[in-house]
Amino acid sequence: VAADLPHAKALNQFAMQWLRNQSVLAYDCSAGRGARGFGNASEPIGSTLAPVLWTDAYLVLQDSMPEIFCGGAHGSSSLSYITWSWPQGRAVDTWAWLQGGEKSLIAHPSKSGQPIASGLMRLITRLHPRNTEGDECREVLNLMSVQPPHPSAQGLVFTTDFFHAMRACNDEVPLTWKQLWPYLSTEGRAAARQFQP
Repeated sequence: VAADLPHAKALNQFAMQWLRNQSVLAYDCSAGRGARGFGNASEPIGSTLAPVLWTDAYLVLQDSMPEIFCGGAHGSSSLSYITWSWPQGRAVDTWAWLQGGEKSLIAHPSKSGQPIASGLMRLITRLHPRNTEGDECREVLNLMSVQPPHPSAQGLVFTTDFFHAMRACNDEVPLTWKQLWPYLSTEGRAAARQFQP
């Protein structure tokens, strides 16, 4: 990014480290393909680090790797987001924007010992795009994991992950600041105010 942006040097160093990591991944993947006689060892990985939201306070970067095969039983892919704070000059932990952080998604035992999903997890599950009648993903929603949320202008987006056989169910669940307000920490409410008029 341009040198006149706040903490531009720190962001550029972060991006260069990401690029170095991709080089290592590409090398290892090519070696895996070649050693096992699978596919084209020189086929590019195709990872991208791209901005999806840019405000005065935050830059959200999408870290995406399409389906690749590096030898072995299965291919792999990934999708994650980095929320960069311009004023702080670093990536921020968006779990801290929720009361209890990542633990806000953990189920609690009932009096009978049966697990009860947290209110936030129930909300994410209910609004998951694949939670519809007749969708095979509906049956495995209780097995999904959730990545750290990233902000949008309207709220937070939760990227969901499933085990290998059900990766087609991976999707994003956007929640509005209004829906999230009861679950936001003091830090999260301060972040929400950055996006609300």
